[in-house]
Amino acid sequence: MKRKNVMAVLLSLVMVFALAACGAAKQGNSDGSGAAKPTTYSATGKGHDDGLKVSIDVVNGAVTGCTIDASKETPGVGGQAAPKLQEQIAAGTMPGDIDSVAGATDTCNGIIALYKDCLTQAGIKY
Repeated sequence: MKRKNVMAVLLSLVMVFALAACGAAKQGNSDGSGAAKPTTYSATGKGHDDGLKVSIDVVNGAVTGCTIDASKETPGVGGQAAPKLQEQIAAGTMPGDIDSVAGATDTCNGIIALYKDCLTQAGIKY
């Protein structure tokens, strides 16, 4: 009987330590910091010209960053609008709340449409 009790105690201790080890695993990116790694979603399409690209970074369902390649847009018009929209998107502004830039309607509409596509890919409702 005593031998069974010792075995039961040892088995219980093994289970406790095994469960504790499973719960101690760090979550997040591979650098061990525990910080969640962003997922990037991208879409390409047309603004005033072809070749517009929008990429967003998403962490835990929130937009945390944005990159817009508008290098094929008119430099003095759409090319100047892109950084303004990029800043708004990176701040997590939803599509309906983005302030467009006067004179760059095609570029702004294209960026917003591509941003919506990225949000849909990420499963974020807008």
